[in-house]
Amino acid sequence: MEVILLRKTHLPQERCTSLFAKMRTSLFANCSTFLFAKKRTLLFAVYIRVAEALGIRAITARQWLYMAYSTAGNSLYESMKKNAGYRGILAPRSLKVRYLEEDIPYSLVPMASLGRMMGVSTEVMDSIILMGSIINSTDYRVSGRTVENLGIAGMSLRELRLIAIGETGK
Repeated sequence: MEVILLRKTHLPQERCTSLFAKMRTSLFANCSTFLFAKKRTLLFAVYIRVAEALGIRAITARQWLYMAYSTAGNSLYESMKKNAGYRGILAPRSLKVRYLEEDIPYSLVPMASLGRMMGVSTEVMDSIILMGSIINSTDYRVSGRTVENLGIAGMSLRELRLIAIGETGK
């Protein structure tokens, strides 16, 4: 997938950052919309499918919130709103934050790359990677970790598992 980076389309990066900084509010309590939670639920579903393709049992974001914070809800949105641990965490002052500059290239990109290698659809993850790339004018698919630059492209499930436990498979 080719990423086309758009610069200074509707609002320049500096202006977006300035507007974002003026809207400082509780990041999770006030900025988590139902649609954001829905997208996050779909994103975690991709993580779970990739994990399952590798023979790993994974949990949903809502289950994780319950385990980590004892926050229960009928949906991820409800659980995020109820989570006392999220209160007081303010929205960042800039769009140059680790949520984009670290989580995308070093978490989402390798997971999407591995998912594609394992035959898992990663469209939701790909859309977030693309949005982050556009926001920060950086092609995270190029700068991030992929199965190719990690040296695991084309490896079998057995080979991947052996690497995970420190074996070479030879």
